[in-house]
Amino acid sequence: MFCRLMQHVVSSIMDNQVLDPIRQIMAERQQIKKNVGHTGFRSMYREMMFLSMIALGRDNIDQGRTCKENSIFTDYVAKLLPTCCRFVTEVQ
Repeated sequence: MFCRLMQHVVSSIMDNQVLDPIRQIMAERQQIKKNVGHTGFRSMYREMMFLSMIALGRDNIDQGRTCKENSIFTDYVAKLLPTCCRFVTEVQ
């Protein structure tokens, strides 16, 4: 079951389709949570990055650029949050 899910997710990423894999991973997490009670999952961003590297090959992903884009997005989202909900985005 899991192997088939991973193959489908990797195939979808190769076709530049990410919404379906996110939904599938979320459904799989819900099933695991329901059946086993496990709740300690990695972030969805981390899961998708890992599967993208598998699908596209590590050499085909500009990791520096990816980190820079992630930092820009994180800073943007942090500014949208109320002060009480903000998270640390830079090292002091």
